[in-house]
Amino acid sequence: PQAAPAAPGVPATPIDAKYAESGGPTGKLGPPTGEELPLPKRVGRFRMYANGVIVWTPQLGAQAVNFTELLTLLAENGIAPK
Repeated sequence: PQAAPAAPGVPATPIDAKYAESGGPTGKLGPPTGEELPLPKRVGRFRMYANGVIVWTPQLGAQAVNFTELLTLLAENGIAPK
């Protein structure tokens, strides 16, 4: 049997949930500028938006950050790209 599709309005990923919580396209992040992609070494995922980025890792969960904050969060958790 096939899995039932997600209910309308239910976020598909933790990044989507954080984006909805942050106000979606009319929130501080603005509209997405690309697809959700893996972080280096596949330690998590990220998606870029007009005014920032949401990063997700198992250690951090989903966080809306700017690029400086992103690098700091990854480094503090030992998962910064080299």
